[in-house]
Amino acid sequence: MILFSTKGVCLKMTSNLFIQVLVQLVMLSVLCVKPSTTTEIASSSAADDDDYTCPVCSCRYDGTFIVCSMDQLNTSYPFANIYAPEATSLFITQRDADEDRSLYLRDGLLGRAFPNLHSLEFSTCSIGLIEDAAFEKMPYLQELTFYKNGLQNIPTSLNSFANSLQKLEISYQRRMTSVDFNGMNDFYNLTSLDLSSNSILEIGSYSFSGLSKLQTLTLQNNNIGTINDGVFDPIENLQSLDLNLNKLHAIPSTINSLIHLVELDLSYNNISDVRNFDFIAFMPNLTSLKLQGNAITTIDNVSSDVLYNSSNLVDIRLCGNPFRCNKALCDFMFYSNIYLSFSPYDLLDSIWGPSVKCTYSCGYPFRFLGKTFVNVYGDLCIRNLKLPTEVPVVIQKNRKSVRVISTVLGVLSSGGVVFGFLVFFAFRRLRHRHRGFIFAGHGFVNFNNRRAPDIRFDALVYNHVRESNFVDDRLRPRLEDPPNDFRLCLPLIRDFRLGAKKLNNLRESMIASRCAIFVISEAFVQDARCKQALEVACEFLHRDDLGPAHLKQTGLILVILDPVLLDELPETLRVLVDRLVTLEWENINEERCWRRLERALEQFREPDKI
Repeated sequence: MILFSTKGVCLKMTSNLFIQVLVQLVMLSVLCVKPSTTTEIASSSAADDDDYTCPVCSCRYDGTFIVCSMDQLNTSYPFANIYAPEATSLFITQRDADEDRSLYLRDGLLGRAFPNLHSLEFSTCSIGLIEDAAFEKMPYLQELTFYKNGLQNIPTSLNSFANSLQKLEISYQRRMTSVDFNGMNDFYNLTSLDLSSNSILEIGSYSFSGLSKLQTLTLQNNNIGTINDGVFDPIENLQSLDLNLNKLHAIPSTINSLIHLVELDLSYNNISDVRNFDFIAFMPNLTSLKLQGNAITTIDNVSSDVLYNSSNLVDIRLCGNPFRCNKALCDFMFYSNIYLSFSPYDLLDSIWGPSVKCTYSCGYPFRFLGKTFVNVYGDLCIRNLKLPTEVPVVIQKNRKSVRVISTVLGVLSSGGVVFGFLVFFAFRRLRHRHRGFIFAGHGFVNFNNRRAPDIRFDALVYNHVRESNFVDDRLRPRLEDPPNDFRLCLPLIRDFRLGAKKLNNLRESMIASRCAIFVISEAFVQDARCKQALEVACEFLHRDDLGPAHLKQTGLILVILDPVLLDELPETLRVLVDRLVTLEWENINEERCWRRLERALEQFREPDKI
């Protein structure tokens, strides 16, 4: 305790000396007297007034949150004489960036000083040493951040709170070239890992071992050029993966194991091959795909169809790539002009200013350089043939020959038109007489003899994706397994031709099937594509020029799972009443529904009984 006798000093000191002593007393009182706006951290001996100390009274402290600067701490043994159980957040920084001081994290000091910490951050302060037990006795720590600390690897001392840590950020460590959790305890509760803005070159096969609950992984702004196989197998529950601003040359095949992924960011790399977007098939929940700013030059028709048929994928960004504008890119140009240009997600986030529009333009050839898809689509993909405006000079020299040639061509053209009409009416009459031939796109198919090899299936099954469990787990085993042994065509999941569009697969499947089963539900009638498929099937059965509407052995079965309004179904169903079987599914009396469905399929299998 500091004692001062003003009477003795006033008698023995001059006035100037008295003023200096008063100034020193005021400075001491400011340092150790508790201010009105902050709260001091009580030391372990605060109960004894004679031994009271104020170790970090210059740190900002509001009761639960502490902010300390390096110049306020004993960096060799920080917080050695402090006990603050009420503190839940600690932020340590270095005010002067030019100050060359390092922080040494000794065994157990932080845990003894702050046993109830939930959040700990080291920001822009150099860490010279982290001992193995530096984070012991901190059982409640959930968030840990290392930002610009000069670390070279992930500290093994993190094992102390592996079971409690939920969010870990180790960023802007320019000397960190690798990442490896192998050999450490399993971080059962870690859901977010941020390793951005380091110097990581490669992701090893066991880099993320033990992170089974990880949902968000950020690896942006590194130098990653290689990702080994199997690296994402331990974190198959990952939902967000950020790999932008790296040096990848291809989309890593190991991402196929991320079946729960929702957001994938591969922008601003050196990727040139999109692999026909085959990885999308392994990610049914993927809603966001970012590939802008890469080296992609072409996207073929198969890749465009994959993007078009991915109904859950709503945020697609492929702008900023040097596309080679030619006829092979026409399908993607059409897709980008119709869907991507009007997408609400076509704004690119910018850290230097406001968001900019995601614009698709040409990088090759030179005559299209910098032009947008909208400007070049008409020139490349829509041909405007120019008719001649004058007779060539060679033909003008012999007008008689020109007239003869014109007459002959006119007669031949007229005869060809007449012959075409005769052939048309002849085959139409044959079709009405024999009722066995239709035009199927590649020639005439005899439906009277379709059983082998034209008819390969007893029934085509079409459903909405929400009814996949009903079709896969109940309908398919019931009908395909003995004793029924029906051959079902499932064009959405199994029996389809790769690269073809869904409607083309539907038409081909109907030609090869005796009947079509449509599983009608509330989700089915609300989905535009499902209703379009049902309308195509009805038109296919009704119109002679599209399909075998006149054949009794081809029919339509509607399995109605949910109550729906008749107005929501195509009007063509009224015309197909003689080939239409409607079955309202009853879960209470399900066996009776199965028997009715089996009898209907048996009738179509034996058309003579219809």
